[in-house]
Amino acid sequence: MWRLRNEARGDKPVEAVIKKAALAALGRFAAAEESYTVGLPGDDTVGTWVRGGDDGITNYAINRKVGEGTCCMPHWYSYIMMRQRCVLYRKALPFAANGRLVGTNYDAVFLLPTRYEIGQTVPATRKLGAWKWNSYTQAYIPYPRALIATAKGGEDKMILPGMARDGPDRAELAAKVRRA
Repeated sequence: MWRLRNEARGDKPVEAVIKKAALAALGRFAAAEESYTVGLPGDDTVGTWVRGGDDGITNYAINRKVGEGTCCMPHWYSYIMMRQRCVLYRKALPFAANGRLVGTNYDAVFLLPTRYEIGQTVPATRKLGAWKWNSYTQAYIPYPRALIATAKGGEDKMILPGMARDGPDRAELAAKVRRA
C-alpha cells in the first residue's frame, strides 16, 4: 500500500482510491461476522430479490453469509483508532494552547492562520504520511469534525462525516451555509 501511494503521488484520483482501499481494510477489523452477496437463491437467501432491466424481478437474490471468511477483530480496530486519536491530540494541543485551534476531524486540525501563513502556497512535494496544510476562506464548521469552505481557486471543500457524498442532506447544508 505504501509503495502504491508513493507511485501515485500527484495523481489525485489514484491517490483517493488507494486511500479508500486502505481505510476500508482498517474498518474491516470492526465489521460484523456476516456478509451479503448477490447470487442465485439458496438456503441463506434473506428474501430480497434483485430488480433489474425492463423485466422487473431477476433470478438473483441477496444471500447472507455468517462467519464465512470474515475477519472480526475489534481489538485491532480499537487500537488503531486509539493511536490515531493520540497522534491527532498531540498535533492539536500546541495550537489549542496558542488559541489557534478551531476544530479537528479524524485526520485534520482546523486552525486560525497566522499573519505569516496567509497567502502562503502549499508545498508541492511532501513525504507520504507527513502532515499537509491547505488554506481556505469562508470557512464554516456546521457540526463537530465537519468543514465547509472555499479553497484557493474558488472550489468548494466539504468535509461532512456521516453524510453521503451525493446525498440531498449534504447539498442542502452547503446551500444553507452559502446563503448565510
